[in-house]
Amino acid sequence: MIMKSFIFDLDGTLIDSYKGITNSILNILKKENINESFDSIYEYIIRTSVVDYLNYVSEKYNIDKDSLKEDYKNERVNSINDYKLMPNCSNLIEELYKRGDNLFIFTHKGESTYKVLDDNNLSKYFKCVIDSSSPNFKRKPDPYSLSYIIDKYNLDINNTYYVGDRKIDVESAKNANIKSILYRSSSVNIKCDFDYEIYNLIEILDIK
Repeated sequence: MIMKSFIFDLDGTLIDSYKGITNSILNILKKENINESFDSIYEYIIRTSVVDYLNYVSEKYNIDKDSLKEDYKNERVNSINDYKLMPNCSNLIEELYKRGDNLFIFTHKGESTYKVLDDNNLSKYFKCVIDSSSPNFKRKPDPYSLSYIIDKYNLDINNTYYVGDRKIDVESAKNANIKSILYRSSSVNIKCDFDYEIYNLIEILDIK
């Protein structure tokens, strides 16, 4: 069997955290007396990113974007455990590890990434984790972080996959010349040119 390498996104891919993220945004908007609906925020961040949404709010309501981002960061610290693992997440990671595949993480999430992995006994499975606090981090869809992993671990790009739930994840994979796996973990209709499409993480085991 050919050894494969899987690089995973975290929010919306390995963990179901978008409801918590959306509620955190709602809380900081309330402090600014801004009324935006849960559904509109939820869909916006899945289609783009949290940073893009905060930039949008900054421009729309003429609020300093840096203070918004700082408020969001502080709000998320208070709700760090507001998530759950995606169905079959642990089973998938264990099975991929057992069969000898290389496992990595590249996420926009910050330092709380390590707490999530530690709390769920997943840290031991990943050779490298790049999050937004890492020195080798650049925001998606820039391929820099993926390319760093590929080069450092001498990965075969023909058997390397990036798994994520958003268009920018697919674009990141394409920019790094590796294969993309779009995980449709929400009801938001993401349109993009992916290589593989799954509705349950366990389906990754069947990818040839």
